Amino acid sequence: MYFSSEQSHMSTSSSRSRVITSRVLSVFAGTCVIAYMVLMVQTISLINERKDVRSEIRDTQVAISDLEVKYFELAQSIDQQVITDLGFTESVIPVFAYTDTKPTYATVALVR
Repeated sequence: MYFSSEQSHMSTSSSRSRVITSRVLSVFAGTCVIAYMVLMVQTISLINERKDVRSEIRDTQVAISDLEVKYFELAQSIDQQVITDLGFTESVIPVFAYTDTKPTYATVALVR
């Protein structure tokens, strides 16, 4: 009789450890599935964000290119007569540009 009660105790202990192990593995598997889903959603949202940024960059480059064309058209249309008509005159005062801010090694250039 002693042998059978110990055997019953061993099977109950083994059964409890199996239940605990299966629950722990179930929780771990569930956590892994949830983490995988979260990472997939984040990855997809980052891919969409990158597409939006690329589109915005492309639109900005097109706008800059259009402005450059407009600038060069305006720059080519200005001649000496237009400058005089707008009231600009030739400056007789020289303008200097300082290329180094250190007082002992200041480099000065005449801007024309």
